[in-house]
Amino acid sequence: MIIPIREIIMFTGAILGSYTDLKTREVPDLINYSMMILGLIIATTFSLIHHSFSFIISSAIGLVAGFLIGSVMFFLRQWGGGDVKMIAGIGSLMGISPQEFPQIPLFIMFLALSMIAGAFYGIGYLIYIAFKNRKEFIRKYKEHSQKPINKWFKRIYLITTTPILIYLYLANLRLEYSVLILMLLVITIASFYLFIFGQVVSKISSTKKIKINQLTEGDWIKDDLESKGIKISKTGITEEEIKLLKNKGIKEVTIIEGIPFIPSFLFGLILTYFFI
Repeated sequence: MIIPIREIIMFTGAILGSYTDLKTREVPDLINYSMMILGLIIATTFSLIHHSFSFIISSAIGLVAGFLIGSVMFFLRQWGGGDVKMIAGIGSLMGISPQEFPQIPLFIMFLALSMIAGAFYGIGYLIYIAFKNRKEFIRKYKEHSQKPINKWFKRIYLITTTPILIYLYLANLRLEYSVLILMLLVITIASFYLFIFGQVVSKISSTKKIKINQLTEGDWIKDDLESKGIKISKTGITEEEIKLLKNKGIKEVTIIEGIPFIPSFLFGLILTYFFI
């Protein structure tokens, strides 16, 4: 019996990373670096056993590809530093072999499924945040929905939709055309309310005040500190900048909290190995 050691390491790392990401918004470097190193070690062992460099090359390509893709998402401020390291670790273990082409490489399939899973997970997470802070959410939702631009949109939508519905009722259109028009009307109003929902949830969950001692490298600072002579890196605060804040006597700052994305990688792994 062949033990799927790489899969065991990937799933263990993703499970542990998901737990720490949800609990603390951080993923220990020990988990991520262990996945990267173990991926290279296992690939090197296979290369020695089979007298072929293909295994170590595949692992190295996967690691680099994961790091590059993760870095793009990081600079777009969609992922944190822990997400980048996790995806590089999975890339190291899963690898990208030239022999996989012209078929879709397993790692690319994993990335695509992680993005799809992440979309559904993100919506579910936002709903959870809204329910958890439901009193504040309801209050802010009412405030937001009363903005003039939102009121005008609802009025215009009602004015334009009413004659369309009357026309659909009176006209003898083909069923598929009627269904298509109704779907467009529903999608339009649903997108409007989903947009408001997302804006309100972001206001009640995306920022948090923390003590300087709780800051970790890579955190995104919302406060404007340039007036105090401190310029914070746009890609996340560095250790040197944290020390500078302490030396300036700043006690606390406001950080931007994103959605913990590591669970999406776990869902992506589950879906990947379910479909293969």
